[in-house]
Amino acid sequence: MTGPRSSGTTPPDTSDAARALEQRDFEGAEVLARAVLAQHPDSSEAWTVLASSLEGRGQADAAEQVYADGIARTHAPPLHNNLAFLLARRGDRDGARRHLLEAVARDPNYSQAWSNLAALHAAEGNNADAEKAFRSAIDADPRAPLPRLDFARLYLAMGQVRLAENLVDQADAIITQSGKTPGAQYLSARQELALGLGIAHGSSGNRIDELGHLQQAIELGGGQPARERFMRALDGIAFQAPRPSLKVILLRALEEHWGFASQAGRAAARLLLTEIPYRELRERVERGNLEAGAELLPAFGADRLFLRVLEQSLVTEVELERIATALRSLLLRQAISGTGASEQLLALSAAISCQCFANGYTWAVSTEEQSALARLTLDTLETVDRAPIPTLTFGVLASYAPLTDFAHADRLLSVQSPVAPLALIIERQIRAPIAERELRAAIKATNPVSPVVPIDPPYPFWIEAPLHASKAAPAEWLRKEFPSATIRHVTREHPNLLVARCRTGEEVVGLSLALQGAAITACDTSLANLGYAMRKTRELGISNVVYVQADASDLHGTVGLFDIVVASAGTLEGPGESTQRLRSLSEQMQPGGYIVLELFSERGRRDVSEARAFARERRYDRSPGSLRTFRQDVLGGVRTDSWQARFASRRGFHELLMLRDLLFAEERTFDPKRIGVLLEGAGLQFLGFHVSSETERLFRLKFGSKANLVSLSQWEEFEADYPNIFEGGYRLLCQNAD
Repeated sequence: MTGPRSSGTTPPDTSDAARALEQRDFEGAEVLARAVLAQHPDSSEAWTVLASSLEGRGQADAAEQVYADGIARTHAPPLHNNLAFLLARRGDRDGARRHLLEAVARDPNYSQAWSNLAALHAAEGNNADAEKAFRSAIDADPRAPLPRLDFARLYLAMGQVRLAENLVDQADAIITQSGKTPGAQYLSARQELALGLGIAHGSSGNRIDELGHLQQAIELGGGQPARERFMRALDGIAFQAPRPSLKVILLRALEEHWGFASQAGRAAARLLLTEIPYRELRERVERGNLEAGAELLPAFGADRLFLRVLEQSLVTEVELERIATALRSLLLRQAISGTGASEQLLALSAAISCQCFANGYTWAVSTEEQSALARLTLDTLETVDRAPIPTLTFGVLASYAPLTDFAHADRLLSVQSPVAPLALIIERQIRAPIAERELRAAIKATNPVSPVVPIDPPYPFWIEAPLHASKAAPAEWLRKEFPSATIRHVTREHPNLLVARCRTGEEVVGLSLALQGAAITACDTSLANLGYAMRKTRELGISNVVYVQADASDLHGTVGLFDIVVASAGTLEGPGESTQRLRSLSEQMQPGGYIVLELFSERGRRDVSEARAFARERRYDRSPGSLRTFRQDVLGGVRTDSWQARFASRRGFHELLMLRDLLFAEERTFDPKRIGVLLEGAGLQFLGFHVSSETERLFRLKFGSKANLVSLSQWEEFEADYPNIFEGGYRLLCQNAD
């Protein structure tokens, strides 16, 4: 229901009282309103201000009596409406209905009273009468937008999404045609509806409409709930044409850290590829005609969204990789030419160097580039101690190899007030690795890596995490992740949580931001990964995480028992059978504890099997050069629905060390039937898979009334029909015995 309003424009003699009420000076408003009523006892506006001021001071009974006195004196319909609003808030729906009916009986064109009557009917579940009352509200004042928004709320609650959208469009058109700035009440209702419509479309799988409404909610000032849903809605969405307004929102998402940068980065990459400069350069790359491409460089260097994507996320769109690789080649030519570099070119070179450092320098390097790079490197080494090196040169060098591979790189640490692009490169490629090496000494180890064993760089890279996130109790978080599972309350005030095989800590940070009161232990066998994870955790001010260098199966008795274990993909690889390793995890848990387990799907990773066979046949090895050649050979065979296309869409294809693991690391795959055997052998009960709403819809469509989301035999049959449904792997919840 809509709150108190006057019957028209506030007359001059009540303006001071109304202003005091607006400023929440309730005592002053009361004094001023009583003064007006002493001279104008028939002023319904003064009666309303007086009652509202009393209610504001917590004197609801007195406010109700003031409305009754005002009605007895004036019989004004607004006083009936406002008293109805007060009564409804106090739970007296019968009294509220009586006064609303009196208001519209005295003034059949009283639109607000009709809207409030409709809202009252809707609250009582009487949708038919609510619809009639809303239509009366619109007929009473066809140019009023708020009744349409209230009506839209009703239709949205009834699941009539398109009807709700039509009413919202009508309300927006009224505001536009009026030429007036919409008021706070309208904006609040409009924002609420935009979020609600986005949620409704998301539930039915209408991704583009979902994203459009969530974008509107954000543009209207939507807070954290709108931003979080917007970030989730970006996953997997495709774009056919440029969307400038969405580009602005995506830039905000990256610069304001609404979520992990990978979420917005993937969507931003797909959106950028629809824009003219990207299409034009892509066509030149396909034709092998980059001779005249240098004039395009400033445009790319000025595109802030493109720069943020390169700096903060991993590029996994093959076409954008080809564009960025071409830009890197053009920048190399520019650096060799010795001509001055603009601010845009410096920013572009730094952003590309950040991307290449993050992906392990996985992009192809042509023979021409290798020759040019050798000349540039030689010139740099000959002059490094005698003259300042142009910033563009550093950016270009850092986009082909880590700066630490070059002699005298540590000299950069002494550069006073470096320009922003150079400062970014120094931070990512020199300062951060130094900080990580220093942090490793503080990490507890149960199986320390021998200092004579080479340590891989940390991977996978991630840069940004959400600055703000909605926290939930652990049990609530589990219910959200696995809606079909029966989750008991996790009773301990500060539950212990283990993240097994935490890698570089992205999931650890996500869990720390999402869970209330959890004490988190995170383990990995890679000291480099743990150093990276600890650095990022400290940068974010997170204090509830302890990192341990260990295989998860070696933690017995060292850190206590856990209420929840999150076992990342690959946790069951290593010495011993999978069942034995999983049983070892369950033995480290409290009775009735939960395991969130990630496993590889045999059917979902057929493209990985094909890639491994291809690598064996062509005799590729683990060396960086061989892996880069493998990538180019795979990309040369990409066709729709080919194993190459599916393999190239995996994140691991775009990061060198992850690609090495995809091709050569030990990998154990499963299907739902074998998952059942695995869990039974480890003494665990299956509680459900984490799946999308669309997957659940297809599952229920297949099995109808017999659908059972915790039946592994049904999931076995379902995956046989949809072999790519678990392409990203299984994420399942299980529980050990009490």
